[in-house]
Amino acid sequence: MKVRFLRVLERIVRSTSAHAISLLDFLHLAPIAAQAPVIRQVLDSGTLVRLHMAGDSIVRGRLIAPLAPGAATLFYCRYPGPPCRVADDPGARQMPASSIQRIDVARSSGARTGGIIGAVIGLLIGTSLGQVCFDGPCPSAGHAALHAGLPVAAVFALLGATIGSGLIHWGTAR
Repeated sequence: MKVRFLRVLERIVRSTSAHAISLLDFLHLAPIAAQAPVIRQVLDSGTLVRLHMAGDSIVRGRLIAPLAPGAATLFYCRYPGPPCRVADDPGARQMPASSIQRIDVARSSGARTGGIIGAVIGLLIGTSLGQVCFDGPCPSAGHAALHAGLPVAAVFALLGATIGSGLIHWGTAR
């Protein structure tokens, strides 16, 4: 009975000490993680970024100068807005890098998806309109539908790509 009790007690001590060590590791690493740089590689000037600040505010902008890990200041131009090329332009802004919690980078836009959706919708509408005959019988409805469908599909594809280009897909900067 004593041996069994000692084994159970030993398991409890090992389990408790493992949890205590895990807690101490977490408490010790938490300040280090908070002080880690927001990015690990250089972001080039002209990169479209989304800056997550303290207090849940988000700012979108285009970098004016490259941003390196450990940089003290970030130079950017608000996006969307008038373009600026250097830090002296009237629309240029600067922000201490320490106030940034996370940086997202624009990875792609929805232009291709919007163009494909627009083309499909335009083809459906165009072929439907091409099958309608206004003056008597249609000589070849399929041929007329194709000739009407392709230009309408092209116009709708451009419209869809334009709308989709405004939808930006973001990814966390590394």
